[in-house]
Order: sequence, then structure tokens, then C-alpha cells
Amino acid sequence: AGEPDATVINVASAKSLEGTLKAINQDESVISVQVDEKVSLLAPTTHSLPAPTVAYTQWNYSTLRLGEIHTSLTGTDIKVAVIDTGVDRNGFELNGVGQVLDGCDWVTSSTNVCTGTGVNDENGHGTHVAGIIAAKNDGLGVTGVAPSVTILPLRVLDANGSGYLSDVAAAIDYAVLQNAKVINMSLGGTTDFSLIRQAVTSAAAAGVVIVAAAGNSGASGATSYPAAYPEVIAVAATTSGKTIADYSNGGSYVDVAAPGSLIVSSWPAGTGYAQISGTSMAAPHVAGL
Repeated sequence: AGEPDATVINVASAKSLEGTLKAINQDESVISVQVDEKVSLLAPTTHSLPAPTVAYTQWNYSTLRLGEIHTSLTGTDIKVAVIDTGVDRNGFELNGVGQVLDGCDWVTSSTNVCTGTGVNDENGHGTHVAGIIAAKNDGLGVTGVAPSVTILPLRVLDANGSGYLSDVAAAIDYAVLQNAKVINMSLGGTTDFSLIRQAVTSAAAAGVVIVAAAGNSGASGATSYPAAYPEVIAVAATTSGKTIADYSNGGSYVDVAAPGSLIVSSWPAGTGYAQISGTSMAAPHVAGL
């Protein structure tokens, strides 16, 4: 489509880096070279919960008036890409293979080539995000914003919630190729990375809705990317008291706020549920909507 190819090169030392850059600079087909930096998930605190015997009381569910919405709209035939730590589809809240598709895994690759399906979540964050979007409406545990959507799990963050910017860019491109209508990125960093910027621009041009967490550095915190790109809906976090959470980023790039504090959702270990706070939890509410 006339877009440039991206190649990740691993080097062992400063000396080999110098030689590699010299060789690359002599190649007229190369547009630019950038250091591939890290990006991280955006959720500060996690608390495990006892297994529910009935539905948990969800302040976020009632605040968004989802009971009224779900009488006619549940997200049928919509695919949402979750670019995160992976999604465990074997828990109580996500309907297995039928709802969580085979996606892609870049964490297990030393370059930015997909090597897996994205259904291995060694952290829990991505499963929690997916539950906010799509947990089933069965009167037990929690209910997602759009319980009838399908989830495309794109794993770019490892067990520690850390990953590479180049993998995020590759995941955005992959989501578009797989006809996802919505992309959720509950991750961020302070680096304006050209590959991600280009991927976001292309995805928006293809008609994809792109949502990202605004960041957890407080009202005066540094601008967070990819949330700050103009094509992305940047989401700040609110509390059950209908105020902006004190950890939530502010700034002119923030577009909207949504429930983010003490959010109960699915988890791949323990009882299968956890309560987390962060703009990571706010973004999937908007993605679901």
C-alpha cells in the first residue's frame, strides 16, 4: 500500500551498533532509524477478590447506565482488538474460543514478528481490560460494557507489563488487517515513536476507532503516547464519586473521562476476579461504548 516496512535489528554492543548504523545510512531505501524503547501498562494498584456467588455490585456499570443500553445494544458483530498483556479466555467471564479469537503474540519474538495467539496472559492486565469490555451478562460476577463483541488479543506486554514500541506499532497494523473496528491500548509512555504514529494514522484512515489510556502521572504529568495522537481517544479516569481520579493525567490531549477506580473485572488467576484502578481501566469502558 506504499507504506514502509519496519525491521527490528538486535545489536550486542555499542561497537556493533555503530557499524550497523553506518551500513544502514548508506542504504537509500531507509527512511529513518530509531531506538526501540519500552512502553508499559497503565494501572497502579491490584486487589484480589473472593469468588462471587452472585453478581458483584459494579458502580461503573450503573454510572454508565448499561442496564438500559443492554436492552438493545450489546456489541454484536463488532471485533475489538486489545493490545495488552494477552487475554486468558478460559476464565468465568469470557466465552472461550467463541468470544476471544486467536490473535498474535510479539512478546515471544526477539524481533517484531508475531509468534503466537495472544491468549497467554502472564500478568493479568489484558484479561482485566478484556473483561471490562466484554464480560458476559449472566448475572454472576461482572458484566462488560459490550458483552457480545469478539476480542482480538494482541500481546505486546510481558509478565511485568513491559514491551517494545515497535511491537505496539505492529499490533495496530495487524488489528487493521484483521478488520477490528475498535482498538484499545491501556498502555503508554512519553516517547513519540514514529512507527506508532504512522500506524495510528493508517488505522484511523481505515475507519478504526482507537482508544488509549491517558496516563497515571497526575493532572500535570507528562504527555502520554499513543493517547496524545489526535486520531486517538485519550481517556482519563473517574472515581465512584464522579470526580477525576488524583492519579489520572490531564492536559489538552485528554478527550474524555470514564470509570477507572476500583474496577472489578476478570483475572487469569486466583478466584478469577480482581479489582484494579487506573486509566487502563477507563479506556476499555470507552472502547466498549
